Amino acid sequence: MFFVVLILAVVSLVARWHHQFGGSGWRQQILSDFVTSGTATSPPLFIMVIFGVIAFAVGRRDRCGTAALVLLLALAVLMAVGSLGVALAAATPDVPRPVQYLSGAFGLLAALVLFVLGAAALWERRPSGLPEPGTG
Repeated sequence: MFFVVLILAVVSLVARWHHQFGGSGWRQQILSDFVTSGTATSPPLFIMVIFGVIAFAVGRRDRCGTAALVLLLALAVLMAVGSLGVALAAATPDVPRPVQYLSGAFGLLAALVLFVLGAAALWERRPSGLPEPGTG
């Protein structure tokens, strides 16, 4: 999924589709907007870097991996909010409306998948001495 987001970022940069959520960006400064605010199809660069670090850290089976899973859950919630914001943002002549809708739908779906998988992995890591819910 991370590589899909990277490809979408490149597509947005080439097409000069600036960010739509939190105000509309400028085609003339698409690269600086990408670093701080993202594009129409990708989150800001700093969020992508954080996501990449978390993606590598969740594989660890220690406290660092568990903390990364918790951060992944928070990032999935932020991703869902941002994706919804992109889909519902006011249309501009620079970014086709279908791009906004598809980007928002992809982001929401990806956020849901990340949250479910992250929550399942976190559940799997719970201490083994705890009873199952409902067993008393």
